[in-house]
Amino acid sequence: MRLQNLCTIEDDTLSGPMSPILLMQEATRQMDDKYRGICRVHWDDDRYMQLVDEDSGLDTVIYLSGSDENIRLSMFVDTGIGAVPVAIHFIGDETIFTPVYTDDTTLIHPPEQDILNVFKSVSDDMSVIIPIQQDHTLSEKKHKNDFRWYPFGKH
Repeated sequence: MRLQNLCTIEDDTLSGPMSPILLMQEATRQMDDKYRGICRVHWDDDRYMQLVDEDSGLDTVIYLSGSDENIRLSMFVDTGIGAVPVAIHFIGDETIFTPVYTDDTTLIHPPEQDILNVFKSVSDDMSVIIPIQQDHTLSEKKHKNDFRWYPFGKH
């Protein structure tokens, strides 16, 4: 599995590919939350998180949200016209799989351990999700897991 950081910061504004950004804006709006970064998951088996009946090209994305005391990673499958919420990982605590995902029969599900490993990889190296400054350095760079929240502008 490979993780791809999708966000940059330009003029104090978080930016990235339109579909993942719009998805995260809507998801966090509904939860009265703010996202702090987004990454895309490239599965080793490219059938994972794709529609059972067709070659769909769906994206799996993770967004970073929460506060210093309650950092969360949320995984979604972006369907282009909506999203399937997969799981929420509370860093240093637990991972909760959503009933929408566990009851889903339209996607090819990876083993649960693979999803937990993705969350562990992001938790172990937050540089894959923390937005990149326009000059291509991490916005927070004391240590890969010791960062403060970037004071985002509009998003």
